Amino acid sequence: MAPERQSTQVNFVYIILGGLVILSFAGFFIFPTGKANNFPTYLAAILALVLLARSEFPKSLLISPTFLGATAFLLYLSASFVWSPEYTVGKLLNTLIDALLILLMLASIAFCQMSVKHFRRIFCYSLVVVAGLAASVYLVTSLLNDSGGGILWGRWQNTNIGAMAFGAIGTVGLGTIAAERIIWLRTLATPFVLALIFAAYLLNVGYVELAMATGMSTICLGRAWQSRNPRQQMGWILVFLAILLIFKPWTLLVEAMPRSSIWSPALETSYEGQLLFGAGYGASVPVPTHCADDMQTDSDCNYSHPHNGFISTLYYGGLVGLCLLGLLLLIAGSQMSEFRNTGRLLVLGTLTYALVILTFDGTRLIEKIDFIWLIFWLPIALVISCEAELRLRQQLLDEDDTLDHLFPRNNQA
Repeated sequence: MAPERQSTQVNFVYIILGGLVILSFAGFFIFPTGKANNFPTYLAAILALVLLARSEFPKSLLISPTFLGATAFLLYLSASFVWSPEYTVGKLLNTLIDALLILLMLASIAFCQMSVKHFRRIFCYSLVVVAGLAASVYLVTSLLNDSGGGILWGRWQNTNIGAMAFGAIGTVGLGTIAAERIIWLRTLATPFVLALIFAAYLLNVGYVELAMATGMSTICLGRAWQSRNPRQQMGWILVFLAILLIFKPWTLLVEAMPRSSIWSPALETSYEGQLLFGAGYGASVPVPTHCADDMQTDSDCNYSHPHNGFISTLYYGGLVGLCLLGLLLLIAGSQMSEFRNTGRLLVLGTLTYALVILTFDGTRLIEKIDFIWLIFWLPIALVISCEAELRLRQQLLDEDDTLDHLFPRNNQA
């Protein structure tokens, strides 16, 4: 009885951890402030630390290439605060704590994937439902409001962030549906996914639409390639064509290119400064640009960041930081290209979405839970969950092989 009771208690702990992880990500669409959204992430981090100290999972995390890549990138970028002009011990500690929160959240998702049955499906469907409800509220209130503006639940600072968040979970939803074999689950999830797609489209942010078109096209073409059913192949090809007709990515690419006027000054500043190691994570990026010419907004304005996650990383962390970021993305993409589990298309689609978004927006990748977690760290977490799932399967196969060796089966029966 004692081992069974202990096992039940351990499973219950992982269920609590899984609930905190879901609440942390879904809370972005519910909680009105960052402090409220941060609370479940702190609880999940504390519980993950306890599990790290007591369980056998740390050994499996140490052989996860994606987790190791994320650790190297986060530690280096955090440490770069030391040589930034705004360095203080307090600011460095805050940055290290934010990096630790991200790592513990990645570890928590791996723990839950190995301990809670169907965790990734539960996690993704929960995000799709909560975000889909927020998108539905926005769509309905937009239709009822004569001025056209809808109500945005959660932590919306501007329409760009709202569009990026809706687009990210919409891509997650399509990837989850593409891998789902249970018809009624696909049927229930589809309206929420459509609400997310149309809400992001209605917010009319060109580079977000481009990211959705590329991410969702990756999922559709991948699903058509995997399928051996001609009807299913034709269905996914039709979805792919519908995405091209709705979003017109070639037009969106041309519309998004004026942001390159912000990139040039940031690149020049990087080249003139410390190109190898960067200016440090605490440095401010001067980005002067004449908005009237290129962005068609107020004249003579300055942007607080270059609206490009890769150029920002180059400025903060130099070539070393940019190479570590590229290595992390390369590891994540290569890991998923070799996997054959149900999360493959989901992760490849969300990674593609993240790459496009980071090309046209984003600045600091180390933050407390924010939209950057939904866009960038969520795909990385999904990769780690797939790695954890495969390690668990391998452990079960190894146990079966051991039992067959110790207790050979009688094949003469």
